Amino acid sequence: SPQPPAPNPNPPMPHDIQRVAVLGAGNGGKTTALDLALTHGLAVRLFELPAFASRAFSSLARDLDSGRPLLRGNTPALHGAATLEYAGDDVNEALGLKHGAAALVDTVFVCTTVQAQKAMAYLVGVAVREWPKGRKLPLVVLNPGSTGGSLVFVKEWRAMGLVEMPVVAEFGTLTYGTRASGSGGDCAVKV
Repeated sequence: SPQPPAPNPNPPMPHDIQRVAVLGAGNGGKTTALDLALTHGLAVRLFELPAFASRAFSSLARDLDSGRPLLRGNTPALHGAATLEYAGDDVNEALGLKHGAAALVDTVFVCTTVQAQKAMAYLVGVAVREWPKGRKLPLVVLNPGSTGGSLVFVKEWRAMGLVEMPVVAEFGTLTYGTRASGSGGDCAVKV
C-alpha cells in the first residue's frame, strides 16, 4: 500500500503572521528568531531585558550590507543566516510602538525561563496599554510556557487592570534542542 506523504518540516505560517517580536534573547529566543526569519521569512525583532542585553547581544554579528543584526544556524535543523529588523533592550522598539501602526508586530514569542515570565508579562501589559486603538492586539506565544505560563500572564494583566488582553498560547516545553553558538544557535532538534 502507498505510504502517506512525509510531513512538511517547515509548514507555512498563517498569512496574518508577518512581523514578530521575540522577547528573550537566550538560546531559545535566538533560535526562535532565527527559525522564524530564516525558515518562514518573517520580519523579526529580538528583545532582551536591559540587565541581560549586553551579554545576549555581545556576540551578535551584523549584516555587512544593511548593518542589521544577523543570526546564523549551523546544523541541519537550521542552516543559514537571517537578518533581524532589531535586536536590543527597548521593548517598544521591538514591538513596533515607536514607528506607527504599520510597524506593529502581530505576534509576540516569549522565550524565557519561568522566573522571567512575570517581568515579561508586565512589559507586554504596559505595551498593550499603549497599543493604538482599533488595531488588533498581537498574539502572545510562550515558548516555553512551562505549563501554566499563560496563567501567569493573564493574572499579571488583570492585576494591571487591563480589560482588553491579547490571546495567549503556550508550549509546554521549548520547541528546540539548542545551544548558543557565536552569532546564532546550534539547533540539534526542531519540534
